[in-house]
Amino acid sequence: EVSLPQTNKGLFGWGLNTDITGKLVYGSILLSARGDVVLADPLKLGEKLGLAEDAVEYKVGLGLAGSDKLKTIPLFADMALYLKEGSLFGMDPLVGAGLIFNLYGTGRVSGGLGGQFYVGVLNDFGFADKTLITLGYGTYKVGDSLTDSGLQIAISQPLKL
Repeated sequence: EVSLPQTNKGLFGWGLNTDITGKLVYGSILLSARGDVVLADPLKLGEKLGLAEDAVEYKVGLGLAGSDKLKTIPLFADMALYLKEGSLFGMDPLVGAGLIFNLYGTGRVSGGLGGQFYVGVLNDFGFADKTLITLGYGTYKVGDSLTDSGLQIAISQPLKL
């Protein structure tokens, strides 16, 4: 009798790739947390760039962010490109960029488009499987006038639901 290998369906058996992120932005010390759904690249752009087939991923998620300047419930939309696996001292490097849209924020305002770009590494640091650490620059915007920008450091934990 031949048995097929079992695939990991995740915590709830949905097979949904997600991640949870905590972020600190060094502008006016903005703290942020977000949860994302991680989507595979249907166009297989990584393969076309000479990288792994799954080198490009898209993230869409919701979060909370706040500083002394503003508070926001942001919608995130990111694209990340993983470079050659293990090519940075045995870690998996990546570059990414994304948009940050304010769904609801300070002054009961919706609207305001910010963004971010970052570089990072995915590695097993001994927490739980592989963890992503990124360094970049981000801007959160609430309405037309409230903004908070600065260097950011983020820690993300991939999680399969």
